Amino acid sequence: QELAHALRVVARRNRDLNVPEDRLPHPLRLLPERIDIGDALNETPPPRIPFARDSLTLRPVTLDLDGGMPHLLIAGGPDSGKSEALRTLLYALATRLPADDLRLTLIDYRRKTLTDFAQTALAMDWSVKVIDDQIPVVSSFAHAKGEQRTIRLAATEGELAGVCVALRDYLQERTRRGSAGPRLVLAVNDLDLMIGREQEYLALLAPYAMRGSDIGFHVILTATDFSSWQSNQLIKAIRTERCGLYLGKPAEAGSDIPNVAGVGVKWSKALATAHFPPGRGLALLRGQQMLVQVAYTAPDNITSIGINNQSDKIEDWALQDASGGCDDRV
Repeated sequence: QELAHALRVVARRNRDLNVPEDRLPHPLRLLPERIDIGDALNETPPPRIPFARDSLTLRPVTLDLDGGMPHLLIAGGPDSGKSEALRTLLYALATRLPADDLRLTLIDYRRKTLTDFAQTALAMDWSVKVIDDQIPVVSSFAHAKGEQRTIRLAATEGELAGVCVALRDYLQERTRRGSAGPRLVLAVNDLDLMIGREQEYLALLAPYAMRGSDIGFHVILTATDFSSWQSNQLIKAIRTERCGLYLGKPAEAGSDIPNVAGVGVKWSKALATAHFPPGRGLALLRGQQMLVQVAYTAPDNITSIGINNQSDKIEDWALQDASGGCDDRV
């Protein structure tokens, strides 16, 4: 604030001395701690998808699903804002993409971050087999006994396994047929809670993540740290795109860290004294790293998504003959 006041004084004195306008000091603008996603959307022409601001230029930072950024890993410690970042990304996607060009597959063990998205017209209904007892290995899933359920928000290991198998079968059939359809976004909140066979079932989707831009399949995952998932094929496929977001400061903030939390972001000890409010962190997008502040999305914005499209059906791409199946009541 003192620096900004001093610059205003200098600028006022220069104007009094008739200094040319192009040589006047520019007003000092600082990265705000809270950014409304609506402001970022208003400043960004479609089809670009804003979700944060760059600390240097204060311009919106955008996600480009077709330009080398089909997926994103979001990491950070408690209260760093990673769940809010996931919500902001999904809301920005829902706002920018046509209603008939986006469907969401949601996994959230906490039943909190993604619950309101599950109540919108964009959430997919998956008719899947759910095994409530111990989940078998993938190769035994087809022969295991389970209950057929319709899942819109997977919140248990059994629901996750069923959705991943059905999603794999759907993507396999969609790829085989070469059929067009809406973009399918898989949003998974908090991998830290997944301590069973979830890694094995999520890995089923790796071949399709590698072709994400070509087939319209995109993945956004959050976790405190992805380092323990480095051998997972899905995480490997996503990391090849060199797109990651780390919010907050790592535990070793006074050190140089080449790959923070397994998302590819490089931490410099020069940042150790910087202020990091919730939602502030380092983004690696298309191999370029920057300090950003993620925008905030109000809950009321999310509940309004797709209200006018509740009766829409997309029967030409909901492949009923895919194993596990996808319900077309979207």
